[in-house]
Amino acid sequence: MVGVLTGVLNTSKRKALAMINEVFSVPMSLGGLSNCEAQLVDALEHPYNETIEHIRGQNIAHADETGWRRGNRQRGWLWALCCTGAAVFMVHAKRGQQAARQLLGMFSGILVSDRWGGYNIFSGIRQICWAHLKRDFKAISETKGGLGEIGKELYGLAKKILKMRKRVRDGTLQWRTFQRRMVPLMRRVEELLEEGASIKCKLSGRCRRIINQREHLWRFVYNPSVEPTNNVAERIVRQGVLWRKSSFGTQSERGARYVERILTACATCRLQGRSIIEYLRNVCSCHLEGVPVPSLIETSGDLAKSA
Repeated sequence: MVGVLTGVLNTSKRKALAMINEVFSVPMSLGGLSNCEAQLVDALEHPYNETIEHIRGQNIAHADETGWRRGNRQRGWLWALCCTGAAVFMVHAKRGQQAARQLLGMFSGILVSDRWGGYNIFSGIRQICWAHLKRDFKAISETKGGLGEIGKELYGLAKKILKMRKRVRDGTLQWRTFQRRMVPLMRRVEELLEEGASIKCKLSGRCRRIINQREHLWRFVYNPSVEPTNNVAERIVRQGVLWRKSSFGTQSERGARYVERILTACATCRLQGRSIIEYLRNVCSCHLEGVPVPSLIETSGDLAKSA
């Protein structure tokens, strides 16, 4: 119940304590509640490690990060890595390449992410999120002069490209037709970015940075399993955002491990359509009996490697 209240429902510790004491009539102190969380940290250690290695072995993974509060008002970051049927979280003090390297480990598939420089440590195949690019193009379109006109056209092209890719998912546009229509659009986008990069303006640097990553722009055109946006990871990390907004973050390393592991269990169960309450009940029971706890990935048929 502690895991459900503080980890799934984002209830504050004092409210969770009131629920346990007053509703369930179980005498418990704040220290006792913290000890329950510590037991969950230990119980979820193997499922957590197993899940992150599983995701690192997939052909496609999505990554994202969001701000996190750490003890003594220190700023930290909550990272997320997910695939079709599993997700894992990591609390880290940094947002740079060191943290990204720790999150990705030996992952060698296709990484879908935003343009954040921390992901530049990954030397494999990437797909940059086009939802973020569309926002970049919108910002460029609001400038004056020639660069603004370039931004308007880029913004229109981004909307057209995303709409076409959505039609592929809906089955109203054939894959080969989509690929054929994308050829002139890809060429035009790159022409506009190069033109924008040559203009002396503050936002021209954004065009330059995007075109310098042109090899990461179009993977979704050649592989139907690759999404053009990073919406999957952004939805996953949303649970962490809600937790951050309703709490003071974490005050210790043990607290950080609790956040990582309980959020990993919650997100993975949701992706698989499993009951998180039933899973946590089984985890606690097995842990107290001294037998191996259930895996987070053993029952999902969706966890086969993406094509």
